[in-house]
Amino acid sequence: DVTACLVRDLLEVSLGDFRPDTSVASIEEVCEELQLMHEKSGIFMFASPIVEQPRLEIDTTVLYGREDEMSRLFRVHDRIRETGESEVVLVEGYSGCGKTSLVISVIPHVVKAGGYFIGQKLDQFSSSPIALVLNAFDMLPPLVLEKCNQHEVESIKRDLGCIFGDQLASLVRLLPNAALLRTSTQSSTPSQLDGKLRIDYTLQLFARIISSRSRPIVLHLDDIQHADQYSLDLLRRILSDIKGYSSILFVGSFRSNELSEEHPVNGFTTKLERNGTPISNIHLGGIDLASVTALVSNSLRIVPRYCKDLSREVYRRTDGNPLFAIETLRSFAERGLLEYRLRQYRWCWDIDRIGDVKLSDNVSDLITLKIAALSDKNRQALKTLSCFGSSANHDILNTLSMELENLQLGCSDELVNAGLLNKNDAGYNFSHDKVLEAAVNLFTTGSERACFHRDIGRVLLDAFDKGNLECVGIVADQCNHGFTSGTPEACTKMAILNEKAAASALKKANRKSALHYSSNAMRHLPENCWQSERDLSIRVYLTHAKSAAINGVMDEAKDAIDKLLPYANAIDKMAALSLKGSILASSRQIQEALATIVGVLSDLGETIPQTFDDETLELLFAQTLQSIRENSISEVRKFKLASPNDEAVPIIRFYDMAVHLSHLLHTNMLDIFACKSVMASMKVGWTKCSCFSLAVFGSRALVRGLVDESLTIGFSALKLMERFSDADDQKTFVYGVYYGTIANFNTPFQLCCERLNHGKEIGLLHGDNLGAIWNGNYFLHKGLLAAIELSKLQEECKYQVGIVE
Repeated sequence: DVTACLVRDLLEVSLGDFRPDTSVASIEEVCEELQLMHEKSGIFMFASPIVEQPRLEIDTTVLYGREDEMSRLFRVHDRIRETGESEVVLVEGYSGCGKTSLVISVIPHVVKAGGYFIGQKLDQFSSSPIALVLNAFDMLPPLVLEKCNQHEVESIKRDLGCIFGDQLASLVRLLPNAALLRTSTQSSTPSQLDGKLRIDYTLQLFARIISSRSRPIVLHLDDIQHADQYSLDLLRRILSDIKGYSSILFVGSFRSNELSEEHPVNGFTTKLERNGTPISNIHLGGIDLASVTALVSNSLRIVPRYCKDLSREVYRRTDGNPLFAIETLRSFAERGLLEYRLRQYRWCWDIDRIGDVKLSDNVSDLITLKIAALSDKNRQALKTLSCFGSSANHDILNTLSMELENLQLGCSDELVNAGLLNKNDAGYNFSHDKVLEAAVNLFTTGSERACFHRDIGRVLLDAFDKGNLECVGIVADQCNHGFTSGTPEACTKMAILNEKAAASALKKANRKSALHYSSNAMRHLPENCWQSERDLSIRVYLTHAKSAAINGVMDEAKDAIDKLLPYANAIDKMAALSLKGSILASSRQIQEALATIVGVLSDLGETIPQTFDDETLELLFAQTLQSIRENSISEVRKFKLASPNDEAVPIIRFYDMAVHLSHLLHTNMLDIFACKSVMASMKVGWTKCSCFSLAVFGSRALVRGLVDESLTIGFSALKLMERFSDADDQKTFVYGVYYGTIANFNTPFQLCCERLNHGKEIGLLHGDNLGAIWNGNYFLHKGLLAAIELSKLQEECKYQVGIVE
């Protein structure tokens, strides 16, 4: 039909001054239209289906008028492929200007080049931006299997196993899809370090392994004006990888009019620039008239010549805002101002009539009016979906659709056809923030919205209790938003749910969410909780103490521990006191922390010397050395290991803490606690916590000139670690002691440097910065003796300064 119209228009040229305004003006225009028909034959060369009232279909995935900005993105991506160094692109502009569409346009370029594209969208309802960052990185393992050849996949699997070691299972808990890159021989049981992994360093290591010059990662976070300080700090540390092994293009898009001077995004960019990370800025305004004409032409499936007047009207009303232009076209069609006439086989309009019609001068009002015209069931579905923020997955929606009348999957599909929702493999998401905002505004009162949350939470909680859902955080969010007040039984259920959500967040190292949920759990405990719900109260208070501690709220953590101690049983009391000792140490209250640990050991029946003078020390050291000689310390395979449930195990753990703390105070205290720990281990059985004390005892033997025995004892500490599958957390300090001091006499300096560097990496992975720096300092010292290039040692110095900062 387009071709026929062109032939007719050519014939009408002969009419001279009486020819229609839409007739062709020149042979150049004819050639341009023929070229357009050839390039976009799917739009212009095939007739629309013959139906009585065809629906106006606008392809919102097509980008108009952004060729220069696309080229800039392509150039940055290609530059990373050349340099291998991470860069940042910030895309800013008003709502509806096409920020998301611009970034998505780079996907085919990235895919063709062999790279990875991952992304997530933040919104004002996101309770945990950090979880969305983790979700983005969790998209990488399936992409690796899809894009890489067998040799590359096996290499990545080996590197993951080598670098993460026993912590690979904990990485899988952080990024579930990482299980796809685990070999069959690697442990599938998370170690006891869950919740202590440093997310920034973990993702840094993960990105180093996955990305490369040939396969860079493009990470897009949409609407970063909704990001918090914690998530932006995490991104900054990943992008500012001092080692420079990661190849990441981070693209952050945001609304420039919603960013105050105090917003953390500004500090994020300032710190990146200070670290030398290249940043490019792309500003998006409205598109020009030619681009609006292309949008109208493609949407109506007619050549631009026929729709110039309509395009000018759309441009006048919208000032070239792409979303506004699309919604204006849709509004024209919904009001009957655009009609598809079967006689002409095309869309037709009266431009004078359109010009006389008053429409809203902003896109939000247009969308609100469009939603208001929907059926009641579709509006109810939008309200329900808005309770989840920008998106909801299929599992959640399937569960709800079976129970709630106001959410049927058929409604969702109708809303997709209306351009209000998008559907993908994961679920449904709002087509734009403005649609989400309009859906939220359908609630007339806060109490109405709370009722929706309460109904959703009730259904999801029932499914969770039956084991049909695993997303405890989403369940808790809905229940928390919907809960106002209730019976004591209802409050208890809320406390249980929030404690489970906090524990889950701790395992995923999502510290902000952990504190949010644990605070809610505390709030829902009854006033007489220690009498009516003692076990639950102990669990909640202990979880809250852990959550507060990892968020740096130390006073709140200590207060929670102090309140639970009078009611705790022996096992819970040990866990609480152990945590308190760690909290005090983290707060640099070393003396108070050690006093707490010594008090626990005394309660456990251990005799602790009242003084740490030289005479007491040498007597205890001699006794311990004699016991070591009598027990053939070199025959590690014959060591009696303590049972995990042995009541004596806490004794060894608290001695281990005392050795770590006294290491920062006085050598006499260090020696005495190391002796006591070794003696206790020989008596009740060895645990992984015995390894460091044994290594320290070996190093103190070296100070006394007992070189051979020092080597034997230190090497025994290494071999003892190998008997425990979960002893990765011990390597940092054991490696530091053995390869930093003892091994000088029988191990090549190059091997010592290799092990010390590994100990440093493990320390960083576990969030043990002190142990990491300790190993790093030994590495620098041994590196000089091992004749490592000075440039590499300078790079290592810079790296360690970055760790300290």
